[in-house]
Amino acid sequence: MFVVMSVTEVIEQIKALSPDERATVAKFVLEHDDWVPEDFKAAMKDLEAGRLVDMETVLSAAKPPSRERFETALHSLLSRPLRGLNIPSEALRRENLYDDPE
Repeated sequence: MFVVMSVTEVIEQIKALSPDERATVAKFVLEHDDWVPEDFKAAMKDLEAGRLVDMETVLSAAKPPSRERFETALHSLLSRPLRGLNIPSEALRRENLYDDPE
């Protein structure tokens, strides 16, 4: 006999299992992952290894910067004060930037 269940119902059923039974379900899902697309598995391995590229870079076909260049640029950006925010210094001392000084 088969019963049609929603994803939410399946999840609730799994939550209701004992810890040992949940572990058995998790092990089964991990060992029988033929339903997971191979490109997704490859992407997850890339993610775990830190091999990521910004989507805009990929779509523009530009070569991504080297890790060293990226880290140098990030360090440069974070090590200097922010300029050009156009917020008066007296406003920064207020609790709410948009309140008029009293």
